[in-house]
Amino acid sequence: MEQTSNQPWKSEPQGSEARESSLRQMCHINYALYVASFFVGITAIIALVLAYIKLDDARGTYYEQQFRWQINTFWIGLVALIGLTVVGFVLTVATLGLGFFLVGFLGFVWFIWVVYRIVKGWIYLSDNKPL
Repeated sequence: MEQTSNQPWKSEPQGSEARESSLRQMCHINYALYVASFFVGITAIIALVLAYIKLDDARGTYYEQQFRWQINTFWIGLVALIGLTVVGFVLTVATLGLGFFLVGFLGFVWFIWVVYRIVKGWIYLSDNKPL
């Protein structure tokens, strides 16, 4: 069947309130996915992909900051985790296991940092405050 409309999949334009409600809901979903990633790691990647997809829709709104915050949390957290893994391996091999305690402490600091970013972002989202 051939389509005659210039807008192939939209029957009517989405209103500003509906758009903002959708963006807000997606921000909440992403924070929930980040929390779930502590138990099922793949959910953080899903949250990252969703944040990138919704970033263009959020341009010029308060939610753009939220999606950028979520994206930065993922990438900075990943780089830090990879760095900790490399440092941990080198220290553990070089010191016959004594570096394990330092890496454990740094891993705890990483965990607290990620939790802080999730909690701060989620609270600011709930309070409608810019980050």
